[in-house]
Amino acid sequence: EMKRQEEEEAQRAQKAAEEEAARQAALEKEKKRKSFPIDFEGLREQNEDIFAWITIPDTVIDYPLLCHPSDDTYYLNHPERSLVKGIHIDSVEMKSINSLDMRDSNTILYGHNQRDQSMFGSLHQYEDQAYFDTHPTILIYTKDYKLLTYTVFNCGQIDDSHILGEPSMNGDTALFQSYLDNIKSGTMPKQHLRKDVQVTSADKIITLSTCENGGQNDRRFIVQAVLTSSEDY
Repeated sequence: EMKRQEEEEAQRAQKAAEEEAARQAALEKEKKRKSFPIDFEGLREQNEDIFAWITIPDTVIDYPLLCHPSDDTYYLNHPERSLVKGIHIDSVEMKSINSLDMRDSNTILYGHNQRDQSMFGSLHQYEDQAYFDTHPTILIYTKDYKLLTYTVFNCGQIDDSHILGEPSMNGDTALFQSYLDNIKSGTMPKQHLRKDVQVTSADKIITLSTCENGGQNDRRFIVQAVLTSSEDY
């Protein structure tokens, strides 16, 4: 009888310890979540199409990401609709072919090439090798409280038909690997490659796309980065 009581007491103690550990873990998670730098609840009250936020440290790029569910040109044609708290905000757009969870093989983000270097106008600074070398990190915060960290591995110029026709390549590892091999061939105009960053068909990449300078309407300048870490808040 005494042994049974001791076993029951040990079980109660273990259960209490597990419950306390779970309580502490929940408190830590709540504390960490409160430190999440983007207020998506507040943003989405103003515009429900905001699904993420992009930041490139030490640059002007610090914008919400929007995706209209049915019209890929909506925010291009209606920039006044990207309103937050009554103020027009610069924003970056994603086409509906891509998934909002940023888990496609290649997620393409579009931003205007503004003359004042806002939006994605400053992407052209990556044409300078020194700038490319010193700005390797892209951060994306998602509405489900994740911080996605990407490392820039490529930039360069492509033709407009290529970027507009680029599929997400999900599920076709051979196609994606062929695409990556073509990038690594080094034949892209204005190209810089970070050769110490390995990118394979198992990875997830983002492509930041903007118009070219000098009225080259049939060309695009892109910066590409590979997902290197994902942190839950």
